Amino acid sequence: MSRRAYAEAQRAYGRRVAAVFPARYPPEILWAREVVPVEVWDPPAPTGEADAHLPPMVCSVVRRGLGLLLDSQPVDLLLFPHTCDSLQNLSTLLPDLLGERRPCLFFYPPRGADGAAGRAFLLEELRALSRNLDAVLGEPSPGRLREAVRWARERDEALRGLYDARARGELAASGEEFYRMVRRTEYLWPEEAAAELGAFLRERAGSRPAGVPLVLSGVLPAPKDLLSRLDERGLVVAEDDFLGLGRRFPRRAPPLPDDPLEAAAERLLALPPCPTQGAPLSSRVAFLEELVRRSSARAVVFLALKFCEPELFDIPFLAKGLEERGLPALVLETEPGAETPAALLTRLEAFVESLP
Repeated sequence: MSRRAYAEAQRAYGRRVAAVFPARYPPEILWAREVVPVEVWDPPAPTGEADAHLPPMVCSVVRRGLGLLLDSQPVDLLLFPHTCDSLQNLSTLLPDLLGERRPCLFFYPPRGADGAAGRAFLLEELRALSRNLDAVLGEPSPGRLREAVRWARERDEALRGLYDARARGELAASGEEFYRMVRRTEYLWPEEAAAELGAFLRERAGSRPAGVPLVLSGVLPAPKDLLSRLDERGLVVAEDDFLGLGRRFPRRAPPLPDDPLEAAAERLLALPPCPTQGAPLSSRVAFLEELVRRSSARAVVFLALKFCEPELFDIPFLAKGLEERGLPALVLETEPGAETPAALLTRLEAFVESLP
């Protein structure tokens, strides 16, 4: 079932649907109010009308997302986490200049702050988002947020199990099959997502496909056919540092305070380091090094999404930091689309052949 068909089915069931832009947000607060978050990353939407409203240097995530919203979609409200300047500008462009009448809500996670100050700021932002949702949808049923926190932990645990099995070489699934499954969590109701992930792990128990194991880093595995092209060439994605995938769930279970809002905050604070939150370069290099170690990968390949400033600022320093630690790294510029350019595949093959 496509995302659109799933969203329509959920609305027919009686739930509301929120279009959520990248990248980090508290899904528990939406689930508690019977709202299905459908994440907007790389929809196959026409960008012609969107191109008329955006400068040419805006990234494809924003461009395709605007194209999606300008097309008729079964969406009741929009949520914009503060991820980058382009998405922040889009959040004001839609209601102020393009006449968007559906509620547009905002979430501002802390940047570069940890400890007590970061926690206090994040909790206040979660309370503010909750108040705004209450004004639009009404308050959730008693105990519903606590139940949603449990769903988030169950889904995260299922994702960790799947990623851990792949890193150990104990998952008999191609890269294309793995990410087709994982990306369903971008729109499935959490109980469904956890059940599907668990079933996939049980069904695919076995040895990792033979090939050269790599760690990929970037926003998403793009273009559309990239994973199948890697599978064909015996290049195995053994771990990932994708903004839309491997950085979206805690790699270790965070603390679980009694207060459900505090639990939602702890989950967000426990996510892997990310440039969209101003994470120090040292923490990102350490995280990538850990992914290489735990998956026995031979190298890290950065898929640099064109015009994605948060990613592009970090990549040169990350590649240098890895190479100083004796870990080979390659940077490839990519764009969402139907086909992977032959030149990109040629560069990747030459790099792999040069690995010690």
